[in-house]
Amino acid sequence: MADISMGSQLEETAGSTMDELMLGVNNVATLMSEIMSSSQQQSLGIELVNIVITNWIIPLSKTLRWSNSSLLRPRLCRTKACS
Repeated sequence: MADISMGSQLEETAGSTMDELMLGVNNVATLMSEIMSSSQQQSLGIELVNIVITNWIIPLSKTLRWSNSSLLRPRLCRTKACS
């Protein structure tokens, strides 16, 4: 009878351990899913920044460089002989 009681207790302990293990596995799966989602959002954000830099900032900087050089030309001509 003692062996049966001990076996029953071991079965309950094993069942509880398996339940805890499954809860841990589910928590890890949830965390991995959240990390994947965050990574995708971060990639999208980086892609949007690249689009803004390529389509707005680079052309704007070229325009400003051209504009600034044309504004500086008369000042340079005052100090040097312009041909």
